[in-house]
Amino acid sequence: MSLNINVSGTWKETDEVYVNVSGTWQRLDEVYVNVSGVWKPMFYETGSSVITSGSGTFTVPAGVFSLTVDVLGGGGAGGWSNDGNSSYSGGSGASGGRITGTISVVPFQTIAYSVGAGAAAYTSWTGEGAYQPSGSASTITVSGTVHSANGGGGGQNGKQYNSATAGGSAGTTSNNGGGFTYTNGTAGTGGILGPGDYGSANGVVGASSAYGSGGSAGNTSGGDTFTGGSAGGNASGYGAGGGSAGYRDRSAPGSWQGGDGSGGRISFSW
Repeated sequence: MSLNINVSGTWKETDEVYVNVSGTWQRLDEVYVNVSGVWKPMFYETGSSVITSGSGTFTVPAGVFSLTVDVLGGGGAGGWSNDGNSSYSGGSGASGGRITGTISVVPFQTIAYSVGAGAAAYTSWTGEGAYQPSGSASTITVSGTVHSANGGGGGQNGKQYNSATAGGSAGTTSNNGGGFTYTNGTAGTGGILGPGDYGSANGVVGASSAYGSGGSAGNTSGGDTFTGGSAGGNASGYGAGGGSAGYRDRSAPGSWQGGDGSGGRISFSW
């Protein structure tokens, strides 16, 4: 536990505080301040808060003047496969951007937050080369400034005729500054070209994040269904990209669905 006092404009931590009671100096075990009519303690113990969905407001605990923040955007969805002549499998989803850092705060300061969702792959074929959805941004608002860890991009649906399929674009960040470190996510991986006419190819693994693993690659053994072995796997944990679907040769024609990205994450620790 600690207590900080302002000395000539600089906050300094004190080890002990004494008050004079009827001529006797006595050590204080706790200090209270009145906040909007409510008495709140100024001493504190270390702690943390991890938020994995929704929006709201985080209130800096009593006695806290330094706050460590970790913000991660949602992951993108993996691309669908496209069966046909010399086709590529889908491109995988990217991971979300990330913001980290330790900043100066004051007790009872409020920080608005919003946790980004992971992208859900479309449940029906949206066309050759079309991109799957991107993950949503996770944001915090500190002293009126919005800091955003943007979601990872969705992978591209498979294409034919030797036209490469792209992975999702890496999640970015915005409003760089404010004592934070800003890190882009990891881009998804492009699809794999099947060997020759009537070839088959596995999908590719989604991009992982600091707190999540990318979805698995779809293989070439599944039947002509959305849930068969050729579908891309969903990401696990937080902020990772979905895996892309593989495809079989045209002896079992059809397209298979990519995997979902995983949702973002925000943590505060003190």
